[in-house]
Amino acid sequence: MFFHYRQNMLPDMIYNNFFIRESYLFVDFFFVLSGYVIALNYNIMVGSNALIKYLKKRLFRLYPLLLYTTLLFFSYYLMLKLMRIYFPDLFIFSGPDMINLKDTCRHLIDTIFLTNSTPFLGSTMGVNIPTWSISSEFISYIIYGLIVFVFVGRARNLLLLSTVVGALIYSYYQADLFPFSGDFGFVRGLIAFNLGYFVWFLANKNIKIPNIMEIFVSVLLLILFYYLNFYSFNHPETMQLLGIFVVPLFFSFSILSFIKTEGLVSKLLNFKIFQFLGDISYSIYLNHYLIILVFPNLIFSFFDLPQSSFNQIFVFILTTLVVIVYSHFTHKYIEIRFTKYLKKKFL
Repeated sequence: MFFHYRQNMLPDMIYNNFFIRESYLFVDFFFVLSGYVIALNYNIMVGSNALIKYLKKRLFRLYPLLLYTTLLFFSYYLMLKLMRIYFPDLFIFSGPDMINLKDTCRHLIDTIFLTNSTPFLGSTMGVNIPTWSISSEFISYIIYGLIVFVFVGRARNLLLLSTVVGALIYSYYQADLFPFSGDFGFVRGLIAFNLGYFVWFLANKNIKIPNIMEIFVSVLLLILFYYLNFYSFNHPETMQLLGIFVVPLFFSFSILSFIKTEGLVSKLLNFKIFQFLGDISYSIYLNHYLIILVFPNLIFSFFDLPQSSFNQIFVFILTTLVVIVYSHFTHKYIEIRFTKYLKKKFL
């Protein structure tokens, strides 16, 4: 959310903070973690019914909120068009309103069919930009499910490793497109998601990691993001290669470390506030982009606030709270309720 927040609405010292500017890489953390969780729950699939049930459950988990936020965003686009035409004097919004209706409809279809991490319908990122990674996630579900269904043991490990290596090789030769999103974002997902499987594989081994590693990993994360931010300005080619190869491996090692340790950071992350944010994180992820386009603009315009640093920070905090509260309700009434309904109806 902080990464996507608009530059003209934040003081430069916050917007250009190295950690926020590189935080788009946490998408790779999400992919690795997802791969680990899926491997933890679905490492055996016997019979085609097990594969079909697995794919249905994953679709039912992701799709209700994705469809809701996509249609809401599409309605926002249409509202912008109408306001520009019929109420130009009242028009206070800026953002993606210049996209023509034909392109917007294509982006809508791309999102609804979960193809907006592929070039299938063009290199769009969908109506709601963060949804490209949900497309990538579901493609990883399908490929992983098919491999686990058909192969076992060493053959499975070799094939999943080959998928990672093949995606890395492709990424190396297409480094100028990194970080991949609306064109070949599914390749980025395949690297990190399948590394998550190997995190699960290693987590089952008798590997001991000292608790102090949690502090080391946290400090190393700051160092990594700092240098990635430095290289993005001074040596973009180096940044691309670091992003492609180092970041997914670092996040894999990080998650393995936290699985094997019970240190200070683990205890901190067990606080109720972090558990709560973890529960609603999918809603935060798909809700935030529309809110940060609309809400700050409304506040500054309605109250006629000057764009001072204090006011920008205040609105930034207020917007964050709005995203969290709103996401709590979409988690409860869209994610949980509709997922339960679909499971009851179709499983």
